[in-house]
Amino acid sequence: MTELLDLDLPNGRLRVERSGPADAPAVVCVHGLTANLRSFDALREPLLAAGRQMVAIDLRGRGRSADTGPGTYGLDRHADDVVGVADALGLDTFAYVGWSMGALTGLEVVARAGARIPRLALLDAVGGMDDAAIAAVRAGTARLDAVVPTPEPYLDALKASGVFDPWDPFWDVYFTYELAPVDGGLSPSTSRSAVLEDLDVAGRDFTPLWADLTMPTLLVWASQDLGGGLIVPQDVRDEFLARVPTATLHAVDRNHYGIMVAPGVPEAITAHVTDAEHRPG
Repeated sequence: MTELLDLDLPNGRLRVERSGPADAPAVVCVHGLTANLRSFDALREPLLAAGRQMVAIDLRGRGRSADTGPGTYGLDRHADDVVGVADALGLDTFAYVGWSMGALTGLEVVARAGARIPRLALLDAVGGMDDAAIAAVRAGTARLDAVVPTPEPYLDALKASGVFDPWDPFWDVYFTYELAPVDGGLSPSTSRSAVLEDLDVAGRDFTPLWADLTMPTLLVWASQDLGGGLIVPQDVRDEFLARVPTATLHAVDRNHYGIMVAPGVPEAITAHVTDAEHRPG
């Protein structure tokens, strides 16, 4: 029930993984800054059990999608790509799940195609990030220059960093997926220059886009800091909830990277995007 597709869009080739019946209601999942489509593996089983199809995207410059070169990145272009994927797959409507930069891209997708998105889940990003958290994210891009003989030393270094705590088998799959053959061994296929170009959005004001969020919107919020700061500071969280009447909060006692593997989070996201009742625990 899962197929890998390489879609040739106007701005480059994107790798897409489609799981579930192609005629089922769709949930489009968009990952974060240095991430890939394996970010949403924990969502597949609950979404398919709820009768949905899941469409996970490798954004350009990440995973198995094309690196389109300097000057071709930015949230506007990623949003265009997401809408392009939906068009190519014949998705007239689709729920949207975005994690980190994928959540910010979702704000841009709603600005373009909000009438097509009945429900929205934003995983720990709405704009207004703490400087310390941004610095931690920037420092984490250094891994993209690594060259290793096998996946094991790469995974060991990531485990030792303490950022992905507690370590979960999810991360073994996620980080192994991004490794690709190069001279000398394996290296992340994600383009560091693409990542740094997209990271320039960190200081942007996203609050004008909040007004477009008229559909039921779930904010999954990480309460633990990342490098001494939060990707969604508490005051930004509170302002977002006050200014978006359709928004609800699911708080998680993990940092920004740990939310997807926190107990109950895949179920809460699934319940929201499928308009079902969720009973924690």
